[in-house]
Amino acid sequence: MEKFLERIIYLFNTIDTYFLISGIFCYVAFSFLLAMPINFTSIIVYSLFLYAMFKLGDFYLYYSFMIPVFIYLFYLIPNFDIILFSGLLLTSIVFFYLSQFFLYSVPYMIILKDITLPFRIIVNSMITFAPTSSSAIMSIFFSSMLTMLLFFQPNPLNYNSAGLLGFILAASLLNRLFLPKTFQSGDFKPEERRNVKRVIYLNIDGCRHDRFNQANLPFMRYLEQNSAYFKNGAITVYRALTNPAFAAILTGATPKENGVMDNNFHSGLKLEALPDLVDTILYGNIHIKDITKPNWTSKVVSLPKYGVKSDDVLINMLKEDLLNNKARLFIADLSDVDIAGHAYGSESKHYIKALQRIDNRIEKFFNWLKINKLDKDTIVIIGSDHGQAGMEHSYMFAKSEKYVPLIFYGEGIKHKVIDYIPSIMDLNLTISYILGLKYCKSAKGRVLSDIFD
Repeated sequence: MEKFLERIIYLFNTIDTYFLISGIFCYVAFSFLLAMPINFTSIIVYSLFLYAMFKLGDFYLYYSFMIPVFIYLFYLIPNFDIILFSGLLLTSIVFFYLSQFFLYSVPYMIILKDITLPFRIIVNSMITFAPTSSSAIMSIFFSSMLTMLLFFQPNPLNYNSAGLLGFILAASLLNRLFLPKTFQSGDFKPEERRNVKRVIYLNIDGCRHDRFNQANLPFMRYLEQNSAYFKNGAITVYRALTNPAFAAILTGATPKENGVMDNNFHSGLKLEALPDLVDTILYGNIHIKDITKPNWTSKVVSLPKYGVKSDDVLINMLKEDLLNNKARLFIADLSDVDIAGHAYGSESKHYIKALQRIDNRIEKFFNWLKINKLDKDTIVIIGSDHGQAGMEHSYMFAKSEKYVPLIFYGEGIKHKVIDYIPSIMDLNLTISYILGLKYCKSAKGRVLSDIFD
């Protein structure tokens, strides 16, 4: 049931499916209200046209800067009516806030048990830019564009209508031109390997590097002085979403290459990944299940069931497997910080408190490793998949989305502050190097070998 509900939520949360659902629904509802015939051919033609155009521009942020031009071009088409235009826009706005309440706010209310969240999310959605329903501007723009095209049906044989359709194409090409590029480190794959017994990668989901540095995190500050610490962080991939970022870490390849471009529909990982090379256990919420191949071992913690205690349940699973399992790679995705960012915004005190809870959990976990003598011949990596801007992430328009913390700790690791900025994709090659594995076939970037004595 949770898997099914997740798919429904992402249909309404991810812009490429949300704008189709909202755009078509608002057109049909408004036409029904005015007792106007519904043109099903137009629905197919204009929906396919706009989907192709917006996909070309990857639903990117710069579309929003062109809103005044779009409105003016609609005004010029022959059958434009300002009253109908306003009514259609209002319908799109109402649909957005209803779907946001039931399919964005309510899940977080269930997880965090906070009835004030709908009001907080409404406010934050007005200042958030992302291709998801956490962004009011982007969601309403893309969906209402489809609604307007379906209703006014600009004829490409008319000069002004052709101008509108032509500008949509031009805007998409312009967005395509300025899309962020995934950063790749210089190639470095040494032939020699280490042969450490195990690697534990603790991923603090949605952790901004700047907020990580600002927060009062005593254990992280301790680790920074006793580890290989990348003081400027590591850079994530485009798009900066959980599934694409995790797929990039596992394969060492960009989202475009590994096929996982968002959290919605994708064909799954087709490239060789770390769990194909070594016994691995992955832990996390439903995101982990989304990118797990059928023959991999993954353990999913239910966020609706455990709420803010989900990470405690996850760490207990990890501890049990460390004592009883012969796996060599353990990858745990900790959700507390990401949830706080989506619910309250990454500038909020709730986000800092979530970071402090993570700091406390990781300190207890490190103490447990020492007590059970599992800190020997073990490298622990602390990092993140992506940052956040406002209460969302993806576009990499802001530095807060791009940069994430990265720390390596364990025997043989230098106590060193490192200046250069690696890619999160470098984790793939570096983990292979540490465990003495071959490198994934499609992995790009460098082994961070200077972290060792």
